[in-house]
Amino acid sequence: MIRKTLSAAIVCIFSLAGLNAQKFAHLDFTELVRSMPEYKLAQEEMEKMRKEMEDELIELQTELREKAQKFEKEAASYTDLVRQRKIREIQEMQQKIQEYAEENQENLARRQQELLQPLTQKAQKAIEEVANRNGYTYVFDSSQGNGLLFFKNGEDILPLVKKQLESMPAIDIRGTGPSAPSAGSAQPAQNNQQQAPAQNQQSTKQKRK
Repeated sequence: MIRKTLSAAIVCIFSLAGLNAQKFAHLDFTELVRSMPEYKLAQEEMEKMRKEMEDELIELQTELREKAQKFEKEAASYTDLVRQRKIREIQEMQQKIQEYAEENQENLARRQQELLQPLTQKAQKAIEEVANRNGYTYVFDSSQGNGLLFFKNGEDILPLVKKQLESMPAIDIRGTGPSAPSAGSAQPAQNNQQQAPAQNQQSTKQKRK
């Protein structure tokens, strides 16, 4: 029994020694991505797309409202057959506007992912290079909401990674993929804004080789 206890104690001591030999660091990944010049360009493109869709949706909603108002004024002069047909046209137009608004929201989300993915990959690469150069075993993401509630004795390497990013080639935002197509005159667009917040990133773990 004593021998087993002593063996367990020895294993624990060596485990703690190995843990203490490791270097830990942390950074706010969200802040890192938002600090990149390419992020501002991505935001500008997203805002431009959103504004175009919003303007077209306003135009189509105005057209729908005028059509509905005209129907209300002239409904009494219509035959039952014409009245039902015009009601159906208005309902179909409403449905198309709703469907296209949802489609545009999906397009915005897809474009946001296209724009931010190369940024997060570049940031990840910069973290790995800094971690390797400085001998960090683990790099934790301290962004709010990532699950890291407490961290002690680790170094904040955000300044080091930002400096590393400055030495890396810039990303051509407009070359990351086609923009979502603008709505045609026969199709409505949306007015709901899809922001381009920094995505929640997974904590980075880079083991020293």
